[in-house]
Amino acid sequence: MWWSTKPGPSHVTGRTVPGAGRGPGRRVPCRAVAAPDAVDVRRLRRAAFVAGLGDGVAAVALPLLAASLTRDPLSVAGVVAAQHLPWPLLVLALPALRGTDRRTLAGAGDSLRAVAVAAAGLLTVVGDETIITLLLVAFALGVGQALRDDAERVGGETRQDRAGDPAAAAIVGAGMVGLAAFGLPLGGVLYELLAPVPLLFDVGVFSVAALLVLAVRSPLRAGRGDGEDDAARFPRPAEGAGAVTAAAAVASLAAGAVAGVLVLVALDDLGFGAPAFGFLLAGLAASSAVGGLLAPAVGQAVGVRVGAVLGLAAAAAGQAAAWALLDPELPYPSVVALGVAAAGGAVAGVLLRAQRRGRPGGGGDARSFHLVVWAATPVGAVAGGVGARILDPRDVLVLGAIGALVAAALALAARAPAKTSTAPGGTAPEMP
Repeated sequence: MWWSTKPGPSHVTGRTVPGAGRGPGRRVPCRAVAAPDAVDVRRLRRAAFVAGLGDGVAAVALPLLAASLTRDPLSVAGVVAAQHLPWPLLVLALPALRGTDRRTLAGAGDSLRAVAVAAAGLLTVVGDETIITLLLVAFALGVGQALRDDAERVGGETRQDRAGDPAAAAIVGAGMVGLAAFGLPLGGVLYELLAPVPLLFDVGVFSVAALLVLAVRSPLRAGRGDGEDDAARFPRPAEGAGAVTAAAAVASLAAGAVAGVLVLVALDDLGFGAPAFGFLLAGLAASSAVGGLLAPAVGQAVGVRVGAVLGLAAAAAGQAAAWALLDPELPYPSVVALGVAAAGGAVAGVLLRAQRRGRPGGGGDARSFHLVVWAATPVGAVAGGVGARILDPRDVLVLGAIGALVAAALALAARAPAKTSTAPGGTAPEMP
């Protein structure tokens, strides 16, 4: 999801925002993580790039394949929802994965994806693909992607730790470059050649990614961190954190609704073919990355809460403008408006996490926050499919704009986060 609150490249910048600290007086450390050497870091970076390339190709091919089988928006949106469903499930499974060698997790995730796209590609070759098949493949791809994301946390258990680790930032950044700059555009081009081609291409891509990560020599293990407590799976959230979580969840819900039917809007209302759809997703990914990079500056200029509200307002305005400007003969103004929406959503996502962390005890409810917010994305995709059935896929852009405005109202209603000391011995405010 290119403009959702899911982790992205902007979250390893290491920049700070006033009023967004971890909590009063201390930072919760995690247990030591085995530090990979320079050779292993290169292998991990290459593996992340290759896996990101495969993710980008699949992110374009699956919705296009679904749209070629049916124009039922709920069925198409269901494929998008299935790929995002494993993320909240991973939050529940994390305690069972603690202590597992992350090379095993990443290798298993990439191998699972290779098998899934191989099956889908062969079924497409013989013409036996169905929506049910695509739902299963999308879910398997999501499981593999979620496992790899967890496995890439080699720089530390918390995102603050990874923000200060250039190796970890480089690994995550390589994956995002592979996805946005290469995978998404390539996916549309390969699909234009023949529908099974991107899926069969991904078989080799994910196989190479698995071999690269399994060739890493250093064990990659980590203990609990980020305030996590096994005795209480979902600690009671800090006062006022509920409104921030609700705002992030509604924003994710609205973004999921638009993403679920975006391929239908691109094909039917913008007049795009497969290559143009791939470049559209690549442009939204780039806009989201720019928004994430701008978020710290926005937070410093106007404050975390106001910055999040402005980001959500920009997302709403962008989606409404995209709806108003839809024209297959002149699609680019609508595309630019979607880019504005993506950037605004990314700004809001970063600052909402910063606002939650700025509350005393705010880091302790990280798992519940991610569970709620990540679960909102597949729910939103299904809701977008239902809305498109009742109205029209293009009208889901208006529903997304309304959802972003509701999220902005919730963010504005949240109390300002407690100030944290920046004096010696205190904790400086940090981005998540």
